[in-house]
Amino acid sequence: MTGFDMARRRPVGTVYAMTSVASADMRNAAREERYGRSAGMTLVELLAVLAVLGISLAFVSLGFGRMGTPLDTGVALVEAKLRQARAQAIVTTSACRVRPDGSAALIIETADRCSSGSWTANSGADGRVELADGVSLSDPTWTVCFNSRGVSSAAQVLELIGPQRETGRIEVLRGGTTRVLP
Repeated sequence: MTGFDMARRRPVGTVYAMTSVASADMRNAAREERYGRSAGMTLVELLAVLAVLGISLAFVSLGFGRMGTPLDTGVALVEAKLRQARAQAIVTTSACRVRPDGSAALIIETADRCSSGSWTANSGADGRVELADGVSLSDPTWTVCFNSRGVSSAAQVLELIGPQRETGRIEVLRGGTTRVLP
C-alpha cells in the first residue's frame, strides 16, 4: 500500500531514493518546521527596510547640513553676548557695555551708568569671549552700552569677517534689540 506520510513528508510503503532534489525538499521541510514558514526575508520586507534606512539617512544628512561655518558661529556668539549684556544690565540695574578686545575677542564690563569712567570687567566666562578661528571684527573701535533699562546708547551695525573673507552683520537698535542682517 502506497501513501504519503504528512508528518515526515515522504511516501509511505515505497523505497525512498535520496536524490539531490529529494534531500533539498527534506531540508526545506525541516527548516520550515523549525523556523516557521520561511527562513529568509521576502523582497517586500527587504525593500521596506531599505526605504526606512533611506529616510533615516536623509534626516541625518539634513541635520549635518545645518552645521554652520565659523562666521555663522561667530555672528551667533556676538549676538548672544550682546543680548546677555542687555539682560544683565536690566537685572542688575546698572550699565553694561560690550567692546572689542583686539579684532578677535569681546569684553563685557559693568558700571553705574554708560557715561561712567570706571568699568569693571565681568569675571569668568562672561568677561572675555574669543571668536571662532579665522573670524574677526572689521572695526575694533566700537562700543555698545546698555543702560539699566536695557536701552542701547546708539544704534549701530557690527561687521564680522569670516575665514573666506565673507561678512556677517549684526544690527544693534537704539531700543536695545539686536538682529542678524542678511
